[in-house]
Amino acid sequence: MKILITGCTGLIGGHVYEYLLNRGFDVHGTRFNTITDAQKKLFKVDLTSKEESNSHLSQINPDIIIHAAAVLPNSYNSEESAIAASKNQLIDKYVIDYCQKNSTRLVYISSAHIYNREEALPSLTESSPIFPEGSYLQQKYESEKRIRVALKDYLIIRVSSPFGGALKKGVIKIFIDKALNNEDITLYGRGERIQDFISVKDIALIVEELVLKNVNGIYN
Repeated sequence: MKILITGCTGLIGGHVYEYLLNRGFDVHGTRFNTITDAQKKLFKVDLTSKEESNSHLSQINPDIIIHAAAVLPNSYNSEESAIAASKNQLIDKYVIDYCQKNSTRLVYISSAHIYNREEALPSLTESSPIFPEGSYLQQKYESEKRIRVALKDYLIIRVSSPFGGALKKGVIKIFIDKALNNEDITLYGRGERIQDFISVKDIALIVEELVLKNVNGIYN
């Protein structure tokens, strides 16, 4: 079974790639802003380019694509979010089109932030109300809907806030850095927000489990 993982520069894609590689799977990966490492089967590919995307996917000819590639904005409600969404729309379109044309199984890494989290948490389920705020999350949900129409063999994983590895930003890193430096940790707001986190190691384990069981559908 040949597996292609997109977005191997990112936190989730990189950890899933390394985990499955160490587990003995035939794993290939794409990344955008680093050079190709042919020995590790990691290739620099611009997935926003239809020609480049189709050429590389056809060359690898994977049985499964674990699609974790995405441009991430610093904020979901910003102009940057709209720019990221426009690029991600192209990335997702070309990957989904390839899977539809070649009957390739697709594992799509989506976001649990598409839910109306104020209503859903702490009892978040796959049937919780959907309310994607900002262009980035709206695009994620649009790609989900397209996958469900275009593909028969798919798995959508809605991931909450990931942490672990070489995490360079985020509230977990801020708290850890302040604790290590014996600094005060400041909480903004009224202290009523509920935030769920998941380790990238657990994400990799979950991806392997669901892929091996050939599970279809949407899972948080």
